[in-house]
Amino acid sequence: MKVYAKEVTKGNSEETGIYRNLKYLEGVFQLPSEESQTVPELFESAVKKFADQPYLGTRKRDPITKQLGAYEFLTFGQVHKKVLTLANGLHHLLKTHSLFGEDDITAISLFSINRPEWIMSDMAASYHSLVTVGLFDTFGPQTLEYILNHTKSPICIVSKDKVPNILQIAPNLEYLKILICMDSLEDRGKQGTISNVIDNWNFSLNNKFELIDFNELLKLGEENSYPHNLPKADDLLTICYTSGTTGKSKGVLLTHKGFVSVNYIMVEYMNQLAPPTLSHLSYMPLSHCYERMTQYSCIYRGAKVGFYNGDITKILEDINLFGPSAFASVPRLLNRICDGITSKTINGKGLVSTIFKLGYQAKLNQYEKNGSLYHPIWNPLLFNKLKQVLGGNVHYIASGSAPLSRDVLKFLRIAFSVPVFEGYGISETCSLISIAPLLDNSYDTVGAPLGINEVKLVSIPEMNYFVTDKPYPRGELLVRGANVFKGYYKEPEKTAEAFDNEGFFRTGDICYITEAGLISIIDRKSSFFKLSQGEFITPERVENAILNHPAIQLAFLTGIRTESTTVTIVVPDYETFGKWFAAEFPEEQFTNIADACKSEKVKSVILADIRKLCLESKVAKFEIPSNLHLEPELFSTDKGLLTPTGKICRPKLNEYYKDIIGGMYNKNSGSSSNKL
Repeated sequence: MKVYAKEVTKGNSEETGIYRNLKYLEGVFQLPSEESQTVPELFESAVKKFADQPYLGTRKRDPITKQLGAYEFLTFGQVHKKVLTLANGLHHLLKTHSLFGEDDITAISLFSINRPEWIMSDMAASYHSLVTVGLFDTFGPQTLEYILNHTKSPICIVSKDKVPNILQIAPNLEYLKILICMDSLEDRGKQGTISNVIDNWNFSLNNKFELIDFNELLKLGEENSYPHNLPKADDLLTICYTSGTTGKSKGVLLTHKGFVSVNYIMVEYMNQLAPPTLSHLSYMPLSHCYERMTQYSCIYRGAKVGFYNGDITKILEDINLFGPSAFASVPRLLNRICDGITSKTINGKGLVSTIFKLGYQAKLNQYEKNGSLYHPIWNPLLFNKLKQVLGGNVHYIASGSAPLSRDVLKFLRIAFSVPVFEGYGISETCSLISIAPLLDNSYDTVGAPLGINEVKLVSIPEMNYFVTDKPYPRGELLVRGANVFKGYYKEPEKTAEAFDNEGFFRTGDICYITEAGLISIIDRKSSFFKLSQGEFITPERVENAILNHPAIQLAFLTGIRTESTTVTIVVPDYETFGKWFAAEFPEEQFTNIADACKSEKVKSVILADIRKLCLESKVAKFEIPSNLHLEPELFSTDKGLLTPTGKICRPKLNEYYKDIIGGMYNKNSGSSSNKL
């Protein structure tokens, strides 16, 4: 058995000893003094090595045909020149308007989808020790207002389509003074243009904001030069607001040292899979630490970054055109890719389905025997063609943000013939704590702690998780290291609660650690609930089983303390539901998803499928939902039901669907059909 991490201290009945990565048993990784310590230093080093190499790429839209063209790139050198100019422009605005913040924190807000201007603005701010705050482009007015006021942000750099979102809440924004539009406003004097509408709206607000565009900021930077006020390693880089799955978003204080340290240790780890040239498609929100960390790794390795076109439903078009060598993703998208392929192959009809099943099984048997993802017969015949779905150049697939089911993980490895692995981390750890082993065929693990941090488990008696459990210790995972945040912005009490007396951060994730030192996540401390018979329910595990259904894209499991069973609300997968319906009900005509969701016959079949999937996943009978509600509309971020990163907000969902949840239990009363 290969070992990846070991206990280096002795535990007790309430907590395990401290686990460290096998390569760092004597002490966690420390940044070498001769290496870059901050993001500006990291960027300067990259520019020296890769000045003429392509860096940031976008697809330009033809003004006449409205069609998107091929990717066009700025080099590292060109981006560097713009960054330094933008840094001068930002400093000039802050100085001339006396907008520098209190307590050495001046927050610059960024509000757009992923695009080069976001990256350049973030980098430019760091050259003057300014702290950036990423605003998810899906944020609603209440969250926007809260964060902009909470950070006292004087400047917001925003895409043109998001300027109205700011103007809508302008009367409630006490500290915001300047809006910098990433897109040109040169047509603001032309009647009927978006720029003109924005200008008139701002005028109606008594010109509450100074409104300039990116080109004007660059011009200010060209005309005014200032010495850089470079940050130190322990200085703040960003305030990252949590997704708020259990309540109000908290501002996570993250340092240059945290991100740069994660970058170094991750690159060391990923070099095992290093392709000849690295390229990354940027589509996951830059406001989230996962994508932010990936961007800094791209800088370090001189990688080419292409930005998606802004329409996530057409992401595969961008992937095919760009051809990334590394594909970082989340389970929600990977599940859709998997469902799209299986619906045409394994779950298809005729000869194609038969051949694919033969090839898949033969390759799977070989993989589980010797770990090889290359099959001399089936790769050339079948699986090499599938790689074109992701552009034909992918060397590995990384998944984060939430657990990926074993079946999907297995299928992706076989289908794309590349390592597919999970990483684990949260905003408070600069997005990473561990990465699963890259070159073996393990499942159900997020890997050993990275060399940058150390971890331990603490018993949670109220949930029946104990470090004395067999065969493995179970409990809440705590972590300590350079990647761990400094605290929650302006919330000292919550900060104190988040750490134990040894400086370990309480992640809230319930895990076990194997004898090989591998971490597996089994629950979330904040999401469990209790049924009337005293049983604790861990919803994520059940929801993951439900999501194996080909016609379901979202699932929410819940329960009431006075009831003895669970119920679930599921959202159909809009792309696969029609095909599933046709296969299940060949004699009936499919009209639309909304009508199908009202059908008791459809509900009955899906509920039976869910029970079967749960039993296959070894879900306890009392955890399996006794009833379900089919919701035709996607959980909305505007209503707070879904976070910007795609996670469900349980308290909000329970409140929003309170009557429906109660109705499902009323229908259960006296019914024998719900017995398992």
